[in-house]
Order: sequence, then C-alpha cells, then structure tokens
Amino acid sequence: MESNLIQKGWLKRVVKIPGTDETITYSGRGLGTEKCIVSGEEFVSQSEFGWFVPEFDFNHNNMNFIVQARIWPWPWLSLRSLEVWYAPRKVDTWQR
Repeated sequence: MESNLIQKGWLKRVVKIPGTDETITYSGRGLGTEKCIVSGEEFVSQSEFGWFVPEFDFNHNNMNFIVQARIWPWPWLSLRSLEVWYAPRKVDTWQR
C-alpha cells in the first residue's frame, strides 16, 4: 500500500495513510526524545542513552501502528529511511 508524503524536513516526515483519515507525523528533533503524532494524538518515546529510538509500536483507535526510523548519524543527523506498518500491513518505505 502506498501512502502520500505530505511534508518532508530535517528529522521529520508527515504522511497520509490511503483509505483512512489518519495522518502520521514522525519527529526526531527532540533531545533524547522522539515522537509520532497520529491525527493529533502524541506518542512520545525517550531514549535512555540520549539517542534515537529505532521503532515505535503503539495503538490508536484500536489499530496497531509500527513506525521504524533509521537515522544517519554522521555527518548530518538525517533521516535515512522511515517504514510505517498499519494494521498490520506495510504502508510504505521512504529512503533518503
């Protein structure tokens, strides 16, 4: 299933899941904190080591979401890829 990329930025992606009203925002801009926002509801993850959490696994509206982020640490701290799984199909993968 392919989604629609709405916004792309430094350590941030906003995508729309087709066939639903769900919009997912991934943001890795916090210091030791990352978050996913699904239709206004925030799911925050804090790292023990002050580094990026590679996977979010959460429920929203009785649906399971898995978001896997891969960060390129050197030299720019950029988002290398993002995979979104939704109820339990793979929605899409974005490569840098």
